Amino acid sequence: MPLEAFLTMGWPELPTSDPSAASAIYKVFCESANSQKDAYSESFHDILSGLRASVTNEEPVYIKSTDALFRRRAGGFSDIKNFIGKLSEIVATSSNIGRVNCEIDVFAYAFLKGAKNFDFFLPESKNDIGPFRKIHPQWQKELTALETYISHDRKTIF
Repeated sequence: MPLEAFLTMGWPELPTSDPSAASAIYKVFCESANSQKDAYSESFHDILSGLRASVTNEEPVYIKSTDALFRRRAGGFSDIKNFIGKLSEIVATSSNIGRVNCEIDVFAYAFLKGAKNFDFFLPESKNDIGPFRKIHPQWQKELTALETYISHDRKTIF
């Protein structure tokens, strides 16, 4: 897929001056959307083209802290939904953008996936393994061992 979620852990706060931060790109979205609809598409495309120029063609472009568009927002789901919708439209119609990965915290993604079917808009990356997926097998093994201990091996205290 040309647009995918890259699962991370934690809530890094990026400065709005970081051009790859979702909040910085969204700020351009809001300013341009208020002036002209086409201006937003052009501005967004220019930002993505600039980010593409900073990496090789084989590497995906990373948009950082996408979950910041969902957390602590009065608009709820609408900000991140509009952002991902427009991003997916631009990525699908532009041949020079290539793959784009949106970094998003695993807990925010899990909530959005369950509550809003967000994985339909932004499927999880299968090519690029993030920090969560690297520790997931060990984490799952430890949880299974804990569940087994609690349900079978634990002696009755009373």
